[in-house]
Amino acid sequence: MLAQLDDDGTQRQFWRVPTQAEKLVAQVRALAAPDKRLALEESNLARWLWQLLRPHVAQLVVCDARHNKLISSHHNKKDPRNAFGLARLFRLNELKPVWQLPTDERAFFKSAAQSYEEAVLRQTQLKQQIKSTFQHWGFFPTGTRLYSPEGRGAWLKKLPHADLRAQVELLYASSFASPILWREISDSWNSSLQALTALARSVRGASECLQVYSEELLALSGCFKESMDERVKFTPESAAFRLKERADEKWMLRQFNRAHLTIFPARDHFQPVVFQH
Repeated sequence: MLAQLDDDGTQRQFWRVPTQAEKLVAQVRALAAPDKRLALEESNLARWLWQLLRPHVAQLVVCDARHNKLISSHHNKKDPRNAFGLARLFRLNELKPVWQLPTDERAFFKSAAQSYEEAVLRQTQLKQQIKSTFQHWGFFPTGTRLYSPEGRGAWLKKLPHADLRAQVELLYASSFASPILWREISDSWNSSLQALTALARSVRGASECLQVYSEELLALSGCFKESMDERVKFTPESAAFRLKERADEKWMLRQFNRAHLTIFPARDHFQPVVFQH
């Protein structure tokens, strides 16, 4: 369901669009609006829609549906009304955005972690169901021998009916099929972890290069500051004082030479010195 509001918040129209990439992109591009802003609720299709429609709109926000009380708590639940309600919340800036994974590597890592948690939860439920079945018939196993391939045969023989043993064997088969799934998940986990580690190393290398570059800039700035300090010390007043000292020394030297009847060429004209700030 795609609903449109104009700049004034007026409901324009809505469309029912099939969940197909070509038709979704065509419908969004067909909207006659110079500035298109789109809001989606977080779901299983949110990331795919986010990647698909983001290049065709000026802004795309994936929001948390649990915070949209205007939609979830309303007594009249209809698709057009929910779509316009979401558009109105988006216009009022009342949506809580959900961060989307920018790269496929991070999405693979998240999917592997979720699969691992689901596999652990599924196997835990199967073990609890097996143990509950034995307790229902008056057997109270303890420890982990009940779930091991060596101990399950002994416990199955204690059950009084063949049909009951067949039910528990089905639970055992489902439980012991999990390690195969675990190995597949582990391989996917390791590959995703390696890709994420390589990405982290590249980011770390870039940060180290940036740190070295910043240290070089700091050193250059220190040298520049020292150079500026030296230039500040060489002021026109200090230069004029030094020039006066040289003139006094030459005058005294001429007087000394005259007193000793020594011929010394007099230089009464000094070249001017220009200082520029």
